[in-house]
Amino acid sequence: MTDALVSVVVDQLTTILLEKTRREVKLVSEVGKELNKLKSRLNSIRALLGDAEEKQIKEESIKLWLYKLKQTCYDMEDVLDEWNTASLMLQKDEADHNSFSPFKGKVCRPFNPCFSLGQVVQHRGSALKIKDISERLSEIDEEKNKYGFAYREVTQSRREESTSYTELSKLHGRDKDRKDLVSSLLCGGSDRGPGERDAKTIFVVGMGGVGKTALAQLVFSDGEVMEHFDHRIWVCVSEVFDGNRVAKEIIVSLESLDHVSARDLDSVSLQILVEKLCKSIQRKKVLLVLDDVWTDTSRSWESLNEAFKHAAPESRILVTTRKETVVGTMKSFCVFNLKQLNKEDCWKILSQEAFVGRTEEQCKSLEDMGRKIAEKCSGLPLAAKALGSMLRFRETIEEWGNILNSEVWNLGLGEVFAALLLSYYDLPSAEKQCFLYCSIFPKDFEIKKDDLIHQWMSQGYLSSSENMEIVGVGYFQCLVARSFFQDLEKQEDGSITCKIHDIVVDFARHLMGKELEFKELHTADNLTVQLSPEETRHLSVTLAVNTRFPTSILGAAKLHSLNIFKIDDEEEEETAQYLSNLLIQAKHLRLLNFHGGTGNIGRFPKEIGKLMHLRLIDLSDSKLKRLPEAMCKLCNLQSLYLRRCYYLEKLPDKMEKLISLRYLDTTECCMTCYPKGIGKLTSLRDLKGIVVRCDRNDNEEFCLGDLENLDDLRVLMLIVVGDEIDDNESSRANLHGKAHLNDLEVGTWEDGVDSVREQAVINALNPAPRTNARFVRKRIQLLNKIRAHFQAVRARVRQR
Repeated sequence: MTDALVSVVVDQLTTILLEKTRREVKLVSEVGKELNKLKSRLNSIRALLGDAEEKQIKEESIKLWLYKLKQTCYDMEDVLDEWNTASLMLQKDEADHNSFSPFKGKVCRPFNPCFSLGQVVQHRGSALKIKDISERLSEIDEEKNKYGFAYREVTQSRREESTSYTELSKLHGRDKDRKDLVSSLLCGGSDRGPGERDAKTIFVVGMGGVGKTALAQLVFSDGEVMEHFDHRIWVCVSEVFDGNRVAKEIIVSLESLDHVSARDLDSVSLQILVEKLCKSIQRKKVLLVLDDVWTDTSRSWESLNEAFKHAAPESRILVTTRKETVVGTMKSFCVFNLKQLNKEDCWKILSQEAFVGRTEEQCKSLEDMGRKIAEKCSGLPLAAKALGSMLRFRETIEEWGNILNSEVWNLGLGEVFAALLLSYYDLPSAEKQCFLYCSIFPKDFEIKKDDLIHQWMSQGYLSSSENMEIVGVGYFQCLVARSFFQDLEKQEDGSITCKIHDIVVDFARHLMGKELEFKELHTADNLTVQLSPEETRHLSVTLAVNTRFPTSILGAAKLHSLNIFKIDDEEEEETAQYLSNLLIQAKHLRLLNFHGGTGNIGRFPKEIGKLMHLRLIDLSDSKLKRLPEAMCKLCNLQSLYLRRCYYLEKLPDKMEKLISLRYLDTTECCMTCYPKGIGKLTSLRDLKGIVVRCDRNDNEEFCLGDLENLDDLRVLMLIVVGDEIDDNESSRANLHGKAHLNDLEVGTWEDGVDSVREQAVINALNPAPRTNARFVRKRIQLLNKIRAHFQAVRARVRQR
């Protein structure tokens, strides 16, 4: 992905130089000359990188050269971001100064008294770093000449055609397997041995990429299967069998629990969960699919097997696994060994992808070459699909021949990795970087499309400051079209989710090398995580049940993203201190994401206010009560997610200082009052879950009229409070004139609002006819339940 990183740095250099010209600002010392030299060198190197990336596979010296270039570009990206941040802060201070100055017509220039000495020093410090990096790049530029790289024209990213989010239902070559598997699932309960009460377990065993999960999905959705079982439950297990998580997911599905009730199970012990599961599953006819199981110790299955003794005799457990040793961990079982496809079926999968949009004549001319390529897949559907998706964008027989005769097939990578590598090389440079970033997610993780695009934004992967979201959608569609994403679904709220095949995750992590550190922690002991201080840019940590947050994470100075998946730590003060120590180190962090909350931490460390490069913060599902005021110093922050933070009492007072904020999401929070400063965040595109007073203009509370300057809004989800909607407030909000507002979702705290009242509220807000405006009832009912629940929790806490 070096070529993509070089492109990002060149874009940053261009932005700085254009800003210099626009604002007529004299850069510190000789920085202007150095920046121009850097840009020139990088452009000349960029034209060689396509050749260098492919040659590094066989030549270690080229691989080392690319490594040095990549690390230099990362350092350069950090320094240029420091420069841009300092400039943004100068402009912000300039605006603040002029708003209070009697000389409002004057423009403050750097080094004028209205700028702090610290900001000037910061620019000078960046200038010294730029000079050092320029010298390092000069050496790299000289070294390239000895490798004889061939120049290739640097082209713009190709826009892939749009694709629907539906999977092709035809599973070639698996019809007999499907029928046999369905027959085994539907057979009666009499196949249990005398005195045996274990649910019959069926194992689908096969090598990676052979289509085990796809077959299980097809059977799971079979009409006869759906009619036969009372409940069908799908659980992705992956490499670690977490009994608590599996039991919880089964209970949530059996009892159709809402989010609040499901969350109450997080802190429950395995023994209590199993007892609850035994009651929930009593005499029910259940199909449980455990996908991608790796654990082969019978002890891991004991509690689950014990619970299933209480289910109806016809219940079944269907397990997919690569490991034959997993078979036999259950007492009553049968095995389906899934073999590779024959050549004809493999060709059908490849051609199904590759021939999209081609004429019959074009298909005939490419068929002979295509069949030879299909043979390279060795009967593995994943390899065939990956190659077919790539060949869709190769037009000539010569291009197809280059794929057939590529040296990649001789590298000993295996058929699937070889196919994925060829498809990866064919991606435009920007999409390569976006794809590799997805290696941060655990296997089988459900990824939200919009959240992923915002994460790409945070890392600087999307060009164009105004239309980053549109660029990101294009990149996402490209990766869908190339089959790097799968299992795309449209959720009830209209959002799109996807997953990544576990082999594709392994492939991406292989290419990332030491740039990504993925840690899975499974012990209650105090832990120290050691990173590679010069190389690690992304850290993902998954914490199993009863696993504490690491006491220290060393080597985090150059991290760009930190993803923590589930904190179950009961020690609030200690965990907060460990996190505080980490934030002090990770000064270049651009993304801070807590998937599943921050444990029992009630107040987030104030050190977050020093992370001036942060673009995205996700603290959803946390038990936080307050956010530090220091968070308002984050002038680069683009996205702030606080979904389902039920304990959160208020937002920071000076929210107006978050001048780059585009996304604020407080969906299902219980706050009743929001700060007025939100109305000054004119970059906002999505504003979700906010409570607005609509019956008057209040000096303390955020009111309907405070939306008047938020003209860039695309999505607005609000809860209106007050006896009626004041005409002056509605007029001031001017929802009718917001040209970009596509979705408006409105609710009230009132119970039993009829359809007439709902429409009256919408009409009073006066959105434009093009806006999709709707009144929500179900979500508000849930939120009222949440508020009542947590008000009772707070009351109990006060009584202690």
